[in-house]
Amino acid sequence: MAKNLTLGALIEELSRKLTLDLFSHPHFLNETSYSTDVNVTTTKNIYRYARCNLLISYSIAVSATLLGVSVGMRALYLNGVAHSTSFAAIVATTRSPSLAGLTEGVSMGSEPMPKEMLQIKLRFGILGADSQGEEETEVRGMGFRLAGQVKKLVNVDHYV
Repeated sequence: MAKNLTLGALIEELSRKLTLDLFSHPHFLNETSYSTDVNVTTTKNIYRYARCNLLISYSIAVSATLLGVSVGMRALYLNGVAHSTSFAAIVATTRSPSLAGLTEGVSMGSEPMPKEMLQIKLRFGILGADSQGEEETEVRGMGFRLAGQVKKLVNVDHYV
């Protein structure tokens, strides 16, 4: 019975049962005993503690971590929001009639990509801006559009 186990757990259980079954098979049982000499050697790990090397390596690791966190915090402060790389987030930021018109008749992902497609400049910003970057009466959110169709992100409390 599967007992609601995953495939990995079922394979492990099958392996365990087969091993135990083979141990009980008379062909594999050997009841004769042998006497032999055994040499046992033990090894010891010996560490040499060098305080300077430890401090240098930890300092580099902590510095790199602080630098990464600082860059992330600055990006969060400048953008005003955190972004996700999930499929739903990518779809939400890239769907638009203007982008659909640009890619019409082009198989995305095909090689070689047409040169016209490679020269298109997209920008991530506030939707609802005209070509001069002036905001329309309603901000519809954020996403990718042609460079003149979005307004630059500024640090605000919340985007729609």
